[in-house]
Amino acid sequence: MKSCIVVAASLMAVMITATPLLAQQGPGGSGGRGPGGKGPFTRIDTDGDGQISEHEWIVHQSERFTEIDTDGDGYVSEDEMETHHRTMMQQGRPGGGQNRRSGNQSWNSGQSNN
Repeated sequence: MKSCIVVAASLMAVMITATPLLAQQGPGGSGGRGPGGKGPFTRIDTDGDGQISEHEWIVHQSERFTEIDTDGDGYVSEDEMETHHRTMMQQGRPGGGQNRRSGNQSWNSGQSNN
């Protein structure tokens, strides 16, 4: 049960940073353009069917978690989250809002602390 809660919290943290990318709409509704000229929707919709499946979303979120977990320990520490947000703000990317959490919190990718 604890592991499920921790995984859910992890996904929520990553979704908070990724959701603004999906909400961004450019000309034609395709979203902002990133590397390779693809908008966020197109990058997530890997099979190109015009819809994001649950599997595609989970893969995208997992990649974002890995991007934030810079030391690769399977957890996102408060420092890693703050660094990620600071980097996003410096790059002018959505999701760079302030982290309002306090204390020495960690976000678990699904690994048990037991």
